[in-house]
Amino acid sequence: MKLLHSPFGLSVLFLAMVGSFALLEVILEMRKTAPGAVTPEVHRPLPNLDYSSPASVGRPKDIPPDDPLELPGFSRMSATEKIDVILKLSTNTHLSAKTSRFLTSQMQSTSNSALLRNVAANTLVSQANRDPSLYRMFISMIEDPSESLAWREYAIQFLALCLDSATDRQEAEQALWRASTSKEGVMGATALLQLHRLNQQGIVDLGPAFGQRLEDLVAQESLAPESKVTILGIAGERKLRSALPTIRPLVRDLSPSIRRAAVAFLGTMGDPLDLDLVNSAKEDSDPLVVKAAMAASQRLAAISSEP
Repeated sequence: MKLLHSPFGLSVLFLAMVGSFALLEVILEMRKTAPGAVTPEVHRPLPNLDYSSPASVGRPKDIPPDDPLELPGFSRMSATEKIDVILKLSTNTHLSAKTSRFLTSQMQSTSNSALLRNVAANTLVSQANRDPSLYRMFISMIEDPSESLAWREYAIQFLALCLDSATDRQEAEQALWRASTSKEGVMGATALLQLHRLNQQGIVDLGPAFGQRLEDLVAQESLAPESKVTILGIAGERKLRSALPTIRPLVRDLSPSIRRAAVAFLGTMGDPLDLDLVNSAKEDSDPLVVKAAMAASQRLAAISSEP
């Protein structure tokens, strides 16, 4: 099962610049919002539980009964124990309507941790017969200012996962576009990343204006480093050569993460004219910028030596 990483991080992946631009490596290292396998930081086995109803015939071993509401003491469990129960439920992609309603209540409860809500949402999204109106819950959460910023960023990612099964795909896509204009945290960049991914999958059509929007955002000095790193990553994957004049100066940006992403962008664009600029980044004070520069330099040198 895939869990979505929160902006404040559930795991750390290091940047690896080998060959082409490692978009996900950059984003995960800086943003920690892209999907990836994670487990709770503190993982304890489930306690011996006395269920009030027998497990369904044919269910995998140790899976709780179909309706956790019948599980005595669930409300008194620790957060980790609750997560364990839902993780076990997540292995079943044909949960009953009652269990789905229970998971929905856990996902919607703002008193639960973002991780618990994440696990519940993932289980709902992974169902073989996913509720086609589930996306509307995520839209509501994204646009609810009383929700935590971290959860609203989660909800953007879940909305994207639901788009292909939404009863009104245009409504879901428009909600992502609205979120992409947000200046709160990294919501805008998260939405743009999801739109980019959906475009790669052939689910949405972005059009040429999307590239211009990326260029405009990269040029904004006030854009948060975390967001700019994501935008640079998207631009790299889209081979946005028109952004080169704007991105070259970022090799000397004050933010190490932006310098790193800018160097990687130059490497993936493959313009030998940038070799000297990339080589200069090998003297950077940040070791990860140096690592990115070495990988980008090798790529550009190889291209320049081609007949």
